[in-house]
Amino acid sequence: MPSNTPLETSPWIANDLSVWKDIIHGRTPALYRKNSFLFHQGDPAAFAYIIQSGRVRITCFHPEGMEKQLYIAECGCICGESASICGHPHFASALAIVDTLIYKISASELVAQMKQNWPLNLAVFQSVGRKNTVFQNQVLQLSFLQAIQRVAHLLLNLCHQYGSSSSDGCRISIHFTHSDAALMINASRVTVSNIFNLLTEHGYLLKKDGNSIVTNLDFMEQLAEGAREL
Repeated sequence: MPSNTPLETSPWIANDLSVWKDIIHGRTPALYRKNSFLFHQGDPAAFAYIIQSGRVRITCFHPEGMEKQLYIAECGCICGESASICGHPHFASALAIVDTLIYKISASELVAQMKQNWPLNLAVFQSVGRKNTVFQNQVLQLSFLQAIQRVAHLLLNLCHQYGSSSSDGCRISIHFTHSDAALMINASRVTVSNIFNLLTEHGYLLKKDGNSIVTNLDFMEQLAEGAREL
């Protein structure tokens, strides 16, 4: 695992389901099939959503069709809580990218429970704070880092959360495409593909049995910080 990659800035967000026990107790999660939306950008925030299992992509769309992927919600992550609390429309869209089980909590119930349950209140605000840290990190990266550095950070985050040691390096168990990576770091697919090809040509990235393998984490960390070049 990369030692220098702070987990709190990773756009893959998970949490211990037990922090939501008081509000999900006795509920049956709803199944959202792959490629189905939980909510769309601009929809009224009628519910907050807690992921029991699966994976949900949170994305903002520009009127001209461009999109920016904000984070991936995984087990224990709550989505739509900010809009539910503030009474605002959802600022992004949420799409299940695999079959996903989700607890739906009405906005009114979430607010009512938060008024009388400090542990729940704290869990919600910690979730909001966690996402704000992710968003701030994305702004900083877009402001100051080149695309190749952002790709390196992305690979380090993937290694941190989904990596396992192998004879070749750090094997990333989760599947992702160049288009997925491009949406996450706000670069074109062509740019990301060119960077991945360069990393592969220099031997820092391998593809084996459908998984990506980062062969040298130290180099990747230095690349992310701008201390090395290809």
